[in-house]
This record gives sequence, structure tokens and C-alpha cells, in this order.
Amino acid sequence: MSHYSAAYEVVRRSELIAVLPWSEGREAVRMDGLVRLAPPIAAPARTIELFWHERHETSVLHQWLIGLLVAMFAREPI
Repeated sequence: MSHYSAAYEVVRRSELIAVLPWSEGREAVRMDGLVRLAPPIAAPARTIELFWHERHETSVLHQWLIGLLVAMFAREPI
């Protein structure tokens, strides 16, 4: 698949299963007709890194975006 969003339709129209990333605000809309279950084994912790050019270090907009991303990924998964 070239994108996760296509996997929802593939699973919906078949007898397949899929392990996909979850975002409460986005994937909830795509779940019509599907069942969401926790995986039977614990997934390893994920590492997320942010990189930006040093010229943006003092940019208020970039600092806002970085803060938003850090807060978003700091939340505990369901």
C-alpha cells in the first residue's frame, strides 16, 4: 500500500486483518464496518525524532509546531 488510509478499504472489502497506526481524530471516521482490537502482543516503544534547520531555531512559528508535535507524541496510546 502506498498509504495507510487505503488499508482501511482493503480490510473492509476482504477477510484480511491489518495492524495500523491509530489517531483518534482521524481513523475513527474510517472505522465504519471495522472492529478495532488491541494487538495480542505488546509493540516495542517507538522512537520519534524531530529535526529542523538551525535558522528556524528562533522562529515563533517553528517553536509552536515543535511544541505541538512533542505534546501530541507524548500522549499515552490507547
